[in-house]
Amino acid sequence: MPVRRHTGKPGDGWGTLISRCTWRVLAAVEVMNLLDWATTMIGAGILGVPERGQTTIYLVRHLGVVGGTTVIKLLAAAIFAAFGAAALRLAGAPKPGSTTAAVGLLSGLAYAGVMLTQTVLSNLIIIWQKIGGR
Repeated sequence: MPVRRHTGKPGDGWGTLISRCTWRVLAAVEVMNLLDWATTMIGAGILGVPERGQTTIYLVRHLGVVGGTTVIKLLAAAIFAAFGAAALRLAGAPKPGSTTAAVGLLSGLAYAGVMLTQTVLSNLIIIWQKIGGR
């Protein structure tokens, strides 16, 4: 059986794995952020369900439903992108401890994805109840 030779830089296996995972998790988080924006627009904009977050309430009051919700979601998308960029940069760094820091940022990004999923499901339940479901 032939021995498979490693052709990349020595020790970059974890960095490559973390980079791949970061791109996938970042894509999933951004999609969930977009779904949260869409369900919020349906709930608050079309069905008139009041917003719960104080910052969002303030922005909706001054910028309207579309403007306030969009500003919040764009800020969230920028924060998620910054987390992903930091994780990618650390994953490629040759310094000791950078892999651990990249995994920490990736974990935070994954947690944000879980929380956004919970928010989207909550929004969908509220929409379902508002349109006549039990």
